[in-house]
Amino acid sequence: MKVLEAMSTGYPLVASEFAGVRELAQDERQSLLVRPGSGRVINDALSRLVDEPGLAERLLTASREHVVQALAWERAQKNIVSIFEELLKN
Repeated sequence: MKVLEAMSTGYPLVASEFAGVRELAQDERQSLLVRPGSGRVINDALSRLVDEPGLAERLLTASREHVVQALAWERAQKNIVSIFEELLKN
């Protein structure tokens, strides 16, 4: 949930590359994913955002669009309702 919230804020996302994060935000497309536990790679990723303003703009635009189009709350709500309906049938 925090990844989606971060992606919708309009700021570029730098996050640790865990499985759940990778599925929500693709590296170099909607985010900069870094090796978990390494402060140096986090610093390097943040430095890239400062040094490459076009990268920051591209990431934030792509992440917001991804959240709005692919992960909209209306769609999530329908999926959850569908799951509950299926569970109630069984």
